[in-house]
Amino acid sequence: MASLLVFRRDAQSRLGPFVVATTTTAASDLVSFTCATLVSSNASDSQFKGGWAYLNASTGANLAGSRMIADSAGYDPDAGSMTVSRAYATIVTSSMGVEVSTRVPAITDDLGTIGIREITNDVMLGMPPIDMLPVSGVTAQSSYDVTTTYSWLTEKSSILGIYYQDTGDDYPKATGLYWDWLYDADAQRLLIPSERFTTGQTFYLKAHRPAQTWIKTGGTWAADTDGLNNDSDEALPLRSIVRASVLAVAYEMLGATPGPDDYVAYYRERQAFWTTKAYSLRWWEDQKGDEDQTPRFFMMGGSGYGHARGYSL
Repeated sequence: MASLLVFRRDAQSRLGPFVVATTTTAASDLVSFTCATLVSSNASDSQFKGGWAYLNASTGANLAGSRMIADSAGYDPDAGSMTVSRAYATIVTSSMGVEVSTRVPAITDDLGTIGIREITNDVMLGMPPIDMLPVSGVTAQSSYDVTTTYSWLTEKSSILGIYYQDTGDDYPKATGLYWDWLYDADAQRLLIPSERFTTGQTFYLKAHRPAQTWIKTGGTWAADTDGLNNDSDEALPLRSIVRASVLAVAYEMLGATPGPDDYVAYYRERQAFWTTKAYSLRWWEDQKGDEDQTPRFFMMGGSGYGHARGYSL
């Protein structure tokens, strides 16, 4: 579990030159700012060419303003100043946080270049932590509409079972009830033929839900349809898995962008590396999932992978 800020900087720090600065000086126009930590007598004025400047202040009119750095004289290393190609909404105020990235913007910029934040939310759609979803029972009812409340729940395979917390139980327990799923384009339904529950009772669907739909904002976990938006928002997936998955997508995007052949080859090699790493990390994490659904390793006689006495599923 980590915040958007952590997820984003995990990826940015591995994509290439990345600067975090926190001492902007009030500017006199809408397209520039100065930052003491960007002053460098050794830097070239083309160091950040093709990169993006992201204002990561927690408040203010320019919050989350991501702009591409101007190609011509976009960076003045002697003054520590940065000029962007398109104006911000207001003049950049002093003491505003700035992030500069040269491969992929922190967030999708004003011209539509996909950013790390949006890539992170996209990859979290395929990362399903387990959750207990409360459903209100109705007497003599065997069909329940659960997709209205849980709009992402559209597949039977997402549900692991039906649970109930009886009086005196510390937590919901598996019921073993038979259930099915009605695939209907207009109204998908959960079917419980035994009509087990009555009005006033709450039962739970144990299910894999997309990580993007369960976000901690302002210290409170709640259902969400927009994923991570603010730097302080948190999500459940492991940092290592998010980092590898985001980098795989980012390098795929970079490898599909026209450019020098040597860069394209490098980006594609990095894509292959991070894709393999992401799959490996997610596979091992899946083995630690729900105990009722997880394959278990057991000893087998004879030769096995990697050892004279190997393990098998």
